[in-house]
Amino acid sequence: MKQVSDALNTRLNTFATAQGLLVAWQNADFTPPEGTYLKPYMIPGSLFAKHLGAGGLSEQRGIYYVNIISPLNMGVGDAQELADAICQHFPRGLELSLGDGLLPLRVVQSHMAIQREEETCLFTQIQVQFYTYR
Repeated sequence: MKQVSDALNTRLNTFATAQGLLVAWQNADFTPPEGTYLKPYMIPGSLFAKHLGAGGLSEQRGIYYVNIISPLNMGVGDAQELADAICQHFPRGLELSLGDGLLPLRVVQSHMAIQREEETCLFTQIQVQFYTYR
């Protein structure tokens, strides 16, 4: 799964750098800024055998979540525009290389899943659904 998370995180980092956004990577030191930042994590799904035999391929599906953490009392429009831009950066059919000898990761779809006010921020979540073969 390391190759999968590396590919998705690299793609997100390219976007965040271009937008001037900080990213709170999992299990890494991070001091939240005053403004908006991103916080991704991945949930791998189950493996499904796609071919018979010892050397057959298994399909791995999963969801890559990108959380947008924004200041309160600023409206929802900016966060929704950012969510749309992230979804465009992970379009349906996108293929990401996982390295030598591995089949690519493919994005099934990306969409804004939820948006809610929390005690200290506006929380907007994007789901990037993907699959790959192992």
